[in-house]
Amino acid sequence: MKKRLLIFVFFTIGVIPITNSQQKEKDIRQGPLAIEGWFFRAISGYPVSITFEPLVLFKNGDYFEVGEEPLDEVEIGTSKQQKPKAWGKWQLKNGVYYLTNYKGKTVDYKLGSGNWFPAYAYHKSLPLKNVYKRTSGGDYGNGTHALIINKISFLDNQYFEEGTNSGISTPSSAAWKKVKMPALILLMNIR
Repeated sequence: MKKRLLIFVFFTIGVIPITNSQQKEKDIRQGPLAIEGWFFRAISGYPVSITFEPLVLFKNGDYFEVGEEPLDEVEIGTSKQQKPKAWGKWQLKNGVYYLTNYKGKTVDYKLGSGNWFPAYAYHKSLPLKNVYKRTSGGDYGNGTHALIINKISFLDNQYFEEGTNSGISTPSSAAWKKVKMPALILLMNIR
């Protein structure tokens, strides 16, 4: 009785999920949409930024641009209806991956080309860095430049901090630092 009450309390306040995510992951790998592989696609943006978009390729020829929701929580049919832009078809021919999006446009990706990377499962024996950074920005025209640095710092195995440093410079912007100088040095420079 105590165990049932405890599970009910945890479920009610949302501390632990009741579903078995390992079982769901096993079902996905072996079910009708079995996973062929995970990849990252490099996407460039305006003016000079690069993001890495995770994709999962299914053995049935579908691909899915993975968002924030874990794959084992995605309802495939509902997702295809609500987010058709995230779904498409893929083929592998002569070492080149051909991805055809929902509009029918095909783009080719080849390993080693700089825009298509395999993703590997994390293993506990691999140490992770404590801080990750992503830098973007560039020239926006008319002398306007921007720099943005996004950072994630892991405090331990449960908590992290997120932060952003950013700045913009324009032809009319100025920066300076005022320093107190002794009067003697100022007089020597005037002569």
